[in-house]
Amino acid sequence: MKALIPTGLKKAVIGSAFRTPGSPEVWVVSIERAAKILCARDGMTPAEAMEFLEVNSVCCWMGELTPIWMNDLPVKVRKLYR
Repeated sequence: MKALIPTGLKKAVIGSAFRTPGSPEVWVVSIERAAKILCARDGMTPAEAMEFLEVNSVCCWMGELTPIWMNDLPVKVRKLYR
């Protein structure tokens, strides 16, 4: 797969998906995991990490191979679907 992975955030990838039938497969990246990586790696606060991601990754379109950014489900919601 030639889909894009944000630099240094490979461990935040939680899967892959298709935007529409026939479109290329792209990575699905956890926003929360990416923020935790930035906090640990770069010493950012959680608010700084979220702002950085929103400005530099989540809101950027880099073509059809752009990853899908996803919010993790809260634990309360996950229990509903087990």
